[in-house]
Amino acid sequence: MKAIGLIVLLLILLPIGILAQSAEEPGLVLRDGKGASTSKPCEREDENHTCFAYRMVLENEGKEPVIIINPTLGYGTGIKEVIFFYREYGKEPHSYIQVEGARKRVEINPVEQENFKSMVRVFEDERPPENMTIVLQPGEKFTFVDSFQVESEKLIPEAEFEAIRRKHPTGYSCSQKGCSRDWSYLRLVYEFSFLPYVSDPDFLDKLSLRWRRFGRLPVGSNGVYTITSELIR
Repeated sequence: MKAIGLIVLLLILLPIGILAQSAEEPGLVLRDGKGASTSKPCEREDENHTCFAYRMVLENEGKEPVIIINPTLGYGTGIKEVIFFYREYGKEPHSYIQVEGARKRVEINPVEQENFKSMVRVFEDERPPENMTIVLQPGEKFTFVDSFQVESEKLIPEAEFEAIRRKHPTGYSCSQKGCSRDWSYLRLVYEFSFLPYVSDPDFLDKLSLRWRRFGRLPVGSNGVYTITSELIR
């Protein structure tokens, strides 16, 4: 399972100051690598936890190099939250719409979190550390495997679920324990933050400026990297 805060979030620097931006603005995208993997199984999976495993691809579709945090190391990829989408019938016959449903936090691995904390000082170098970061040139891709677990959907007794199904006509599954709506797509939200481990709240902003000649280190206005994947089936 993965945790902590990964990855890939960007920040734009102007001569007159620093302007926060989303990861997508400089052209960094995160998408499904087409093919689940079980090479990194979740630590546990029971009736209260659901395990997911995906092959993900980071791609620089922009015109400048982008600096990302290596998502394959022992501090976790930074997967923070999963957003589930459900398919519902639209107003037109035989039409469907994607509706955002549940948001579930990914369980954090305490060991990986401690590993990240001890690693922070490496990022104070004058250049991006080669073993911790990756500079994606325009057009380049980086593929990695991510596995994580979230709290399982709570099942609703079939008699009670009927009202939900009428209000949200869509696919669903039932067992002797109850029913739940079937999700059709999801998005993965990654976050990578130094703020809990450094005294300077402008740490990433200053780091972005220091590393600017190597590429963009996109950082949000709150000093945190955040990137949300495209829809994943």
